[in-house]
Amino acid sequence: MYSAQSWELSGQDMSLNVGAGGIITGDINANDAASIIFGTTDINQSTNYYGNINAPLASVTMKDTAWQANKQSVVKSLTLNGSTLSFNRFGQGGLTS
Repeated sequence: MYSAQSWELSGQDMSLNVGAGGIITGDINANDAASIIFGTTDINQSTNYYGNINAPLASVTMKDTAWQANKQSVVKSLTLNGSTLSFNRFGQGGLTS
């Protein structure tokens, strides 16, 4: 398990890759174009992410991933493949893409 209060992607075209079976907690922030990938295409092992993503210029891809958000998240694009997105608090969370 990898945990931090926040994961900061600073600079153009940064990437964050969380491998299949990984567990990560903490908000992910990126002000520039970035690639955020959870899970892999060749292994069917569940990946878990607990946190919010504030990355309006980032592309996010999730394969076999359970994402639990508890506040507003903003991304440029979101691709889910065998994944789920849950909002922790009724009326509090949301996703903008």
